[in-house]
Amino acid sequence: MVIGVVDGAEYSQAFQDAILCHDITVEVVNSIEINFQKLKAGRIDISPVLDVVAADIIAGNEEFGGEFATAAKLNL
Repeated sequence: MVIGVVDGAEYSQAFQDAILCHDITVEVVNSIEINFQKLKAGRIDISPVLDVVAADIIAGNEEFGGEFATAAKLNL
């Protein structure tokens, strides 16, 4: 599994521990929009982002409309 994260964003310690524990590949980018483009192209499997932030980006960019769905929230 490849997870896209954003440089400078804060991720919980539990999230960081889970990445190490499960040997997950992480790709770091400069913006959520880049991760959305990578998701759309199939270059990453998932990108954690707040629902309200994702909704705002999707609403502001026709390229992403109808392309993504939210996943169940994990308690990491």
